[in-house]
Parts: sequence; structure tokens; C-alpha cells
Amino acid sequence: MREEVSVVESWRKESSGNEKYFEHFSTIFQRAEPSSPKISFDADVAWKKVSARIFDAKERKVVSMKRTSWFTPLRVAASVALLIGISAVFYFMSGNEEPQFAMNSTNEIVQDSLPDGSMAVLNKHSSLSYSFDEKKKLRKAKLEGEAYFEVVHDETQTFIVETQDVFVQDIGTAFNVKSTNTSDTIEVFVNEGEVKFYKTSESGINLIAGETGYYIKSSQTFSKLIDADENKSSYANRTFNFRNASLKRVVKKLNEVYDTKLALSSAALDYCRISVRFEDEEIETIAAVIAETLELEIQQSRGRILLSGEGCE
Repeated sequence: MREEVSVVESWRKESSGNEKYFEHFSTIFQRAEPSSPKISFDADVAWKKVSARIFDAKERKVVSMKRTSWFTPLRVAASVALLIGISAVFYFMSGNEEPQFAMNSTNEIVQDSLPDGSMAVLNKHSSLSYSFDEKKKLRKAKLEGEAYFEVVHDETQTFIVETQDVFVQDIGTAFNVKSTNTSDTIEVFVNEGEVKFYKTSESGINLIAGETGYYIKSSQTFSKLIDADENKSSYANRTFNFRNASLKRVVKKLNEVYDTKLALSSAALDYCRISVRFEDEEIETIAAVIAETLELEIQQSRGRILLSGEGCE
């Protein structure tokens, strides 16, 4: 079909009349109701009719048409075939990426299932749209912000996340993508399986579980870190794993997820260190565990939990 598309493109450029003729049928095709019954036709036969019309136009001059009895059965049938043929070519020339599903988040984390059964969790102030191109067998999620994906893998249907001209292709996986306009870096962290992280002009890199990939927009380069932060997608499942982490870092990470914020009474507490794991716990429970472990006191008021005590050397 690519050869035929090329022929049509060349024919369109030959005259303004050809261009108007094509645009006329393109408009009809685009405005057709999606719910309309599909017309069964032979694409090869239709193309032969269309190509005959195109090549015939090259051999003759355009003449004015007299008003005659145009609606004969034969001419109507020929016109329908021509319309179908042009529509078929136009279909192959255009993508089919109309969003089928969209989700947005403002001040809260949002979770929902995509039409293919995959799961997406949007971090705060993010948006996502999903489309399926049946012709290309392509599932595409367009992302602004940060999202965690658990993809229902299908060998026959590629799943790709697109954000700021870079792509993350699923190879049977669960992964996190962070992409904001205010940062020079686009970040991908793989929880399970493998992904391909790339641009159309560059092959990019492959990432497996536990690896984080970075794309630096200013230098247009890809890189990866093997020993990655385990808590990159904690906002999605509220699972935290801190290994000898500073209390300052622990508080910062928890405050990114919970509405009730933790605070330290003094900078002397910043460097207290703790190793602990939390799995979908309430922030009050987390604060109590931290306080018990580090022998701190808790004061709670107005949506804030204050941890106080002696500093750590």
C-alpha cells in the first residue's frame, strides 16, 4: 500500500483540481460516523479503479461537464468504488490514534485500569491519554508528568509510553516514568521485566528490573544506573524500603506521597539513620514506628506530625 500512497501523493501535487478532489473525499472519510456499518470491499479492486482514474487524468485535459443524466446505475457504482478506494488510501495515509481513554490528577494520586486491562497510577499533577491503533496493533499511552504502569503483555500488540518525544516500550514489565517540563531529565525505573527506552532517531537503551534509565534533554543522551533507588514508585503502592537512610531523606520521600506531612523539630535530626520497610501503612503508623525506633517524641496538629528529640552524631 505504500507504493499506492506515493502515487496518490504525486497525483495530488500535479494540480489544484487534483488536490481539491482528494480533500473532498478525505473530508467525507474523516466525518464518517465510527458506528456506521463497515463496507465490505476488495482493496485491490478498489485501488485499480482509483489508479485508473488518476492515470487517466494525466492523459487528458480537463473539460467542462455538461449537465446530463448523471445518475445512471453504472456511474453510481463507479463513484462508490472510487470513494471507497480513495478512503482506503486515505486510511493508510493517516494514523488512528484518537484517544480512547484519559485520566488526570491534580493534588491527589489517581489509579485506574486502561482499556486493555493494564493498570496505571498517576502521581500528582499528571495526565495520561490512551489509544489503540488496530491497523498497527499498537497500544500507546501519552504521558505528561509521572506514572507507574503494570502492563498486560501481549506479543501481538505493542505497548508504548510516549512523553516529550521519547518512548518506553514494554517487554513484559512493570515500570515507572517521570517526565516534567521543568526538568532536563526524563527518568524510567523498571520494577519488573524489561523495557526499551529510546527516541525515533536513536536506539536508546534497554532496562531490566532494578535499573533506572535517564534521558538528558539538553545533551540528547541516554544513560542508566544499576543500583537504583527502590522507592521511585512508592507513590503508586505506598511501599517504602529504607536501608540505612537518613531521616531527612525518609521524611522527604514520605511527604511526596502522604497528605499529612512529617516534620523534624531541628536540623540535628536530619542525619539520624534508619533501616525500615513499610507496606501500605497509614502515615500515623509510620510516624509511630520511626519515633519508637529512634526514641523520638510525636506531636500532631493541623495536618502535620512533628518528630522531636535529641540529634544524632
